[in-house]
Amino acid sequence: MRIMYGYVGKLLFVDLSNKTYEIRGLDESFAKTYVSGHLMGARVLCDEMKAGTGAFDESSMIGFMGGPLNNTKAFVSGRYTVVSKSPVYDGFNDCNSGGYFAPMLKKSGFDAVFVKGISDKPLYILLDDGKVSFHDASHLWGRTVKQTEEGLKKDLGSDRKFNAAIVGPGGERLSYMAAVMNDSHRAAARGAVER
Repeated sequence: MRIMYGYVGKLLFVDLSNKTYEIRGLDESFAKTYVSGHLMGARVLCDEMKAGTGAFDESSMIGFMGGPLNNTKAFVSGRYTVVSKSPVYDGFNDCNSGGYFAPMLKKSGFDAVFVKGISDKPLYILLDDGKVSFHDASHLWGRTVKQTEEGLKKDLGSDRKFNAAIVGPGGERLSYMAAVMNDSHRAAARGAVER
């Protein structure tokens, strides 16, 4: 894995509607200009989504952004940022969380993952050393975050080291207050605010 100033140099774009993905190189000048997290995520969303796209539209995108210090021993280097269109105020939204997801994202071979589309059935995306695969998650639908993590351990093998960004039943029902969760209890979320 080539590291470019702390970056792996790869961005993953997933389309759930078609069950396809594209791996794009991370341009060095782009990485230097936008550093990572909410800045890089906002730039990608602006480039990829048409103005006026609704938060739950098929062409809407959510991004999971690592940073150049992830998977190092630097202070607060375990955080990642989630970027998306807010269903609350219809504008750009970002939030972040700590834990092990960000270092594991970099270990998977990607600096960021952007997901759009609507799958016809529940699924999860497995990232493993630069490889991407789609797996049926119907058996995990309706479970709590902790139960989903336990189900993934069973699917992948309890001895396998992994981490996951998960939505629970609230996210499945498109609740405005749902959060992206990792490590059972860590939340990437913002409070619902009225304009």
